[in-house]
Amino acid sequence: MVVLATSKNYFVTCSEHILGVDSTKKECRVIECRSLFAKNLRIGDKSTGDGAISVDCAALSSCGRFLVVCCNKNMCLLKTSQWCVVSVRQLARVANSVKFTASGRQLVVADRSGDAYVYSVAEAERPGELLLGHTSMLVDVLVTACERFVITCDRDEKIRVSNFPNAYNIHSFCLGHEKFVSCIAELPHDASVLISGSGDGTVRFWDYFSGTEICAVTDGARSAAALLSSAPESCDEGESLPIRCFSWFKKDSESSVGCACVGGLLDCLIFRASGGRDTLSVVILQTISLQSEPWVASFSDSGVLWVLQQAEGKTACAFTLNTDTGRFEGNRKLDDDSEYVLNTVNSKWELFSSQEPPKVLSILYKRIFDDIQEYHDRKKARLLSKTKNV
Repeated sequence: MVVLATSKNYFVTCSEHILGVDSTKKECRVIECRSLFAKNLRIGDKSTGDGAISVDCAALSSCGRFLVVCCNKNMCLLKTSQWCVVSVRQLARVANSVKFTASGRQLVVADRSGDAYVYSVAEAERPGELLLGHTSMLVDVLVTACERFVITCDRDEKIRVSNFPNAYNIHSFCLGHEKFVSCIAELPHDASVLISGSGDGTVRFWDYFSGTEICAVTDGARSAAALLSSAPESCDEGESLPIRCFSWFKKDSESSVGCACVGGLLDCLIFRASGGRDTLSVVILQTISLQSEPWVASFSDSGVLWVLQQAEGKTACAFTLNTDTGRFEGNRKLDDDSEYVLNTVNSKWELFSSQEPPKVLSILYKRIFDDIQEYHDRKKARLLSKTKNV
């Protein structure tokens, strides 16, 4: 799985290798993921063979000092200054999401069994403490900027807002999605608004304090992304395309821009959200066409939109905002730091060449079982057998 994290001077991608780029020092470091966990791989894990292991999720602290990566029920915390290992801790289950708190003092991990654990950054050897649990698989997690709430989303369409760190006190639920919730984030220019993307193809905006939906980008039958781009032939009429992931950036005190990757499309979808919680309006600005379906997209602190795709020589693409047109363009001149990052990542195609195309986990989709039809089929076969015997 390809993961992209940007923070201040650092640009990090993770798959079977960690590629860390310090744009200020003009330094690049490549670390094999297996080497980080060599002494901690569990017996019985698929990673105990000679093959490579891949990152399940990763995150950079807001200060850029720490990187955390989760692989096969193990979590490694590194210092980015020297890319040295601070700690390696075992997880109860495979992690789907890991996030730093705003202060950078704690880590929250959401796993596939539906549980979330909190870990200390300073106390490197301290085991995790159970924070909360869902009855369904957790897909994403975040701790609000004020660190008063922890917000989790799951396979069963639910978004849960709990007090932090006393998460046994549930504050509210944000309900309305029709399929799994794949990603959540705070609106950068107004942290009282929560944004969510889902397998139902919608991006929704919430007053998470009360659990009320403010607005949604959707057309009902199909996702907005499908309307603006060429949908794949495999997409049936009326089918929604899943929002796989998104990233948001504060444009100014009154507006933010977001970029969403949509399953099955070779495009990124660009949003603009303007106004506060009570006056919020959301429009789709543009679609950015790419050579292949993007793995992931992320805004840097300077507002550069970085997109990673499966294309040799163009693995990384950088888009900047043209203030005259209000659109993101990829052919504009970059600053020296961004140019260094772009050239460095695109020269490391061997790290990405074996990666699978992006996809939504099949286990997130619910299967519908028709027990009545199966009963009728068995009954029909039984009666037919009796008739032949007569």
